[in-house]
Formats: sequence, C-alpha cells, structure tokens
Amino acid sequence: METLGTYSIDYCSKKAGHDSYAQFAVDWDWKQKDQWARSIRDGGGGTPWVNYPGLDEEAYCAILEHFELRDWAGEFPIEKIIYMSPGQLARARREKETQLNLQRKEMVSHAVGNQVPAESYA
Repeated sequence: METLGTYSIDYCSKKAGHDSYAQFAVDWDWKQKDQWARSIRDGGGGTPWVNYPGLDEEAYCAILEHFELRDWAGEFPIEKIIYMSPGQLARARREKETQLNLQRKEMVSHAVGNQVPAESYA
C-alpha cells in the first residue's frame, strides 16, 4: 500500500510568544496516528517543526476553513474533527456541495512536495 505522507494545512496564528517568522500548521497522521495535531516552527527554513498533540481553536478553525465547512461547525465539533481524516472531511464537503449546489472546492495538502488531494486519504 502506498504511503501518502502527512496532509498538512498551513495557517496564521495570532498567539503571542512566537517571533514574526513563526509558521503554523495542522497535520494529519504525522506524529499522532490517525488524528490531527498542531505544528509550529519558530524561525526560517532550517528550523525543525515542533509537534503538539491535539487541536486548539485556531488549528480547529484552520481545518474548517480548509474544507470550507465553517458554516456547519455545529455538525463538526472539535471532538469529532480531530479524528476525521482528510478523505472523510473531503467527502463531507462533497456532500454539502451536492445537497446545497455549492461550487466544487479543491482540497490539497500544503506539505512541501506532497500536494496530494484530500480525497486520496482514507
């Protein structure tokens, strides 16, 4: 079975305590198996990413935004989202598109060298 790699969503954070070069991401199945977790990198290119288990409000909102499910946040609480794969979230978005005649949303990982569509994940 082919390994797809980490599905990553970059986002901006307003949290204090990080320099202006800090980067934020929420990743599926990177260090925490079968769940989303946050990653932060303070500084530029050579600085390693640091992983934090679980989701905070900003990471949760980044997932909802990426899959354009924010209007249905009540159906997708943080306790549910954390265990929904990119593929499951993409299918939920496709259902909303069909039900409500919405424009098709392209959902692709932001991971460098791994711009895989969300539908490719189980």
